[in-house]
Amino acid sequence: KVLENLNFGLNWFEEEGARIVGKILKVNKRLLVLDMHSNDIKERGAMYIAEALKVNKILIQLDLGHNSVGSEGAAAIADALKINNTLRRLSLKSNSIKHEGARIFFDALKVNKALEELDMESNEIGNEGAKSIGMMLGINKVLRVLKISDSSIKIDDVKGISKGLKVNKVLTKLDMHSTPMGRKEINTLVKALNVNSTIRILKMRETEIHKENGVFLGYMLKVNKQLQSLDLGVNGVGNEGTIAIAEALKINKTLKKLSLICNSIKSEGAISLFKALEVNIALEILKVGRNEINLEGAKVLRRLFNLIKLSQDLIFLTCS
Repeated sequence: KVLENLNFGLNWFEEEGARIVGKILKVNKRLLVLDMHSNDIKERGAMYIAEALKVNKILIQLDLGHNSVGSEGAAAIADALKINNTLRRLSLKSNSIKHEGARIFFDALKVNKALEELDMESNEIGNEGAKSIGMMLGINKVLRVLKISDSSIKIDDVKGISKGLKVNKVLTKLDMHSTPMGRKEINTLVKALNVNSTIRILKMRETEIHKENGVFLGYMLKVNKQLQSLDLGVNGVGNEGTIAIAEALKINKTLKKLSLICNSIKSEGAISLFKALEVNIALEILKVGRNEINLEGAKVLRRLFNLIKLSQDLIFLTCS
């Protein structure tokens, strides 16, 4: 048997350990998956790994999350990705990467022809990084999964990302958890998603979405024909936004999973949502826990369960 998957996570071997691993990667012809998360390799350690990636033609998955590689380390990895044609999945989660490092990294993805999944969440991407993401999305032809949640992206920064989504034809999953969005930004994103034909999974948990924005999202669900999973948890969609989403669900035939956990939804909104499920034929998972659904909503829900016994359409529901 040949070793193909190696997990070095949480070993704290720091820069020297990264130097040794880098040497191994330069000559190894078998290892496909390497997990080095939480080893405190910092900038210098990331540079050792980056040099190895320039010559390694086997590794397809690398986890460097929680390593404090910073902007210099990210820039070194970016330089390697301009050359490397085999790495498919990369995590740089929580690495103190600031906007200048993010800009350099996403610029590199304009020419990279291999990376399909990238986790950059919990960094400090900021305005410059967000602009680079938008430009990259307009050019890149291979990246399918992008996670940029909790990355210090401000309200105004979302516009550039939306612009890139309008022309992108490959991205299937976008995680923007904890990215604040105002009315204009949601409207811009909705317009982009109405044009985009590939996004299947969209995570917008804790993005400061309020009832007006919920109405925009309801409109999007009426038009969009490819989105399968939408997470709007921990926002302020409220009754008005929920009613708009409910009306869309009567028409939408593709959404399979919807989370509206903790959204200040009261009985009126919940009732409209549950009634929509009487005619919706696509939704399989609905999460509406931590709202304010009272007895009236529960009665409608009971009727819905009677329908479910007959149709078996909805396979998971949480209202805790």
